[in-house]
Amino acid sequence: MGNYECKPDIVTFNTLINGLRRTSRVKDGYRVLKELQSGGKCRPNVVSYTSIILGYCRSGMLDEAVGVLNEMLVSGESPNLTTYNILIDGFCKAGNMEEAYSLFRKTADPDVVTYTTMVDGYCKHGQTDESIKLFHEMTAKGLIPNVYTYAVMINGLCKENRLSEVCDLLRQMRESGVVGRPFIYNPVIDGFCKQGM
Repeated sequence: MGNYECKPDIVTFNTLINGLRRTSRVKDGYRVLKELQSGGKCRPNVVSYTSIILGYCRSGMLDEAVGVLNEMLVSGESPNLTTYNILIDGFCKAGNMEEAYSLFRKTADPDVVTYTTMVDGYCKHGQTDESIKLFHEMTAKGLIPNVYTYAVMINGLCKENRLSEVCDLLRQMRESGVVGRPFIYNPVIDGFCKQGM
């Protein structure tokens, strides 16, 4: 680009980093990030760091993702909610609910996505009671569960044969105006069929 008298800015570098991440070349993206950190042409921003963190999380390289988060903090750049949601999702998918919960509690203002990610993680790893606690915490804070929040809760409860609680959630979902989709009802039908109902 420099040969054409066009100087790349942070948007250009972020596009390059994101493109490398999307083509499973997160380590190359990380090298671009390191170049930005040392080059002085422009500073990496939250998008730069978060793109690399996403790439590492999707590759299951959670230690590297946390390392980039630490670099971000040392540089003075603050992670945003998207950064935390990505990390929380990565740890939930890896089954490390303790670390996911630790990051969750560091999040200043968790949103419905943050809560749904944690609820899903707990449900998938057999900790449905923890997911119920977070579900109630979320609603107590005035956050309205969306169709996906209900879906993961209902699926988790169905796996544990807690069908009366499922019926309560379905009623609550309907009363709150959330429109159910087929993927919500499939585990419910399966649960009732296994019960011979």
